[in-house]
Amino acid sequence: MNRQRQEIESEIKCFMDVLQSQGVGMKDPLVDSEGFPRGDVDVYQIRFARNKIVTLENDCRQLMKSIERKLHEFHSIQSSNEVGR
Repeated sequence: MNRQRQEIESEIKCFMDVLQSQGVGMKDPLVDSEGFPRGDVDVYQIRFARNKIVTLENDCRQLMKSIERKLHEFHSIQSSNEVGR
């Protein structure tokens, strides 16, 4: 599970690098003051990267919840084994 988390975080970093290479972040506008798509950036690439980042962050959150549950189970078993001695 930890390896899976690391892979997701690595993918997120790759997509964040795409945004950085375009000079935008997750919240920067993709339209100019007149409402037209910005001509200085690749709008499609940015939208795709942002979407993947949000999806991967959600996947990572779910995985972290699963890891947390497994850790609680593990410690619960460890505690019950120590009490039984």
